[in-house]
Parts: sequence; structure tokens; C-alpha cells
Amino acid sequence: WKYYHRANDLVRRLMRITALALHVDPDYFASSFLRPSSSLRIARYPSEEIARRGGPGTMLYGAHTDYTGYT
Repeated sequence: WKYYHRANDLVRRLMRITALALHVDPDYFASSFLRPSSSLRIARYPSEEIARRGGPGTMLYGAHTDYTGYT
């Protein structure tokens, strides 16, 4: 849980920086992050060599959208 909460805090800080870079109020995105909608998902990708060979353990993530701010 410690990592999860720190990652959520980091996203909030990054969103403040993003708002400043866009020249809007630093809290512009804050209302979108009142309740975390993210999930912690640990992904293990095979090495490039194993991925080239194919076979068991080489399945990669399919097409998807990252919709919670930052990945």
C-alpha cells in the first residue's frame, strides 16, 4: 500500500506541474483526482531475446488505453 499511495501522490504532483506548464491554475486537474481511480498492476515483460523467439511466457499486453493521468 505504501508504494500505491506514493504513486498516487506523485500523479497529483505531476498534474499540478502539467497545469502550470499549460498556464492554468495549479489545481486545474485536482477535482479529477479526488478519489483515486487507478490500480496497481505489476507487469513483467520478457527480454527482447525471448520475445523474438516466441513461445511460452512471451505474451505481451495487447492494445489498451492509459486513462488515469500518468502510467
